Amino acid sequence: MAKNIRTLVAIAALPFAFGAGMAQASNAETCSLEVGYVKDAIVAGKFLGGTADANRTNMLAKVDAASAKLALNKPSDAIDILVAVAAKATELADAPKPKLESATDINNAATVAIACVGASQ
Repeated sequence: MAKNIRTLVAIAALPFAFGAGMAQASNAETCSLEVGYVKDAIVAGKFLGGTADANRTNMLAKVDAASAKLALNKPSDAIDILVAVAAKATELADAPKPKLESATDINNAATVAIACVGASQ
């Protein structure tokens, strides 16, 4: 009797297990467009000074890392990275000798991506 109940519970749980797996797999896909907008904003941003290319490359690498975390179903890690990207953009724009003309577009795109990832958890 107990074996039959365990079997029944296991069978009943299968749709939930597969449903959760499919939802998790689609989280990265669901927010890939929003994360892509962060990359677009970085590419379009006007970086200044001798470290302009390095700053842009480093920020793009962070966004790629956030995408990788989403693909691994680690949305909290992806959010942390996107927050760091926004903070870096603000830091570069607000520096005494600015390294980024404006952080607004990057920060707006990051905010949208963070909201998407947060909603998909």
